[in-house]
Amino acid sequence: DDRDRGCFGHALELGEAGKPVIWTNESTGVRYELVPGRERSGDACREFRMAMVDGRGRSSRSGLACQARPGVWEIAQDVRSR
Repeated sequence: DDRDRGCFGHALELGEAGKPVIWTNESTGVRYELVPGRERSGDACREFRMAMVDGRGRSSRSGLACQARPGVWEIAQDVRSR
């Protein structure tokens, strides 16, 4: 939802590479752990790893996210795993 997208963008924008940023969506009960990666030089893109835990188990994804405009990040390259 919008809160999760906001947390995702905030973590990518301000988070330190390799340091996890953790939050829980109170509405859904899903717990997120996002680890920002290094920034790519020359563009507003950053690698990431993210794990999600809910009542059904744990899933993860990694990839590359790019800043579409200030405060808004979009996943440009995505790899999902379960």
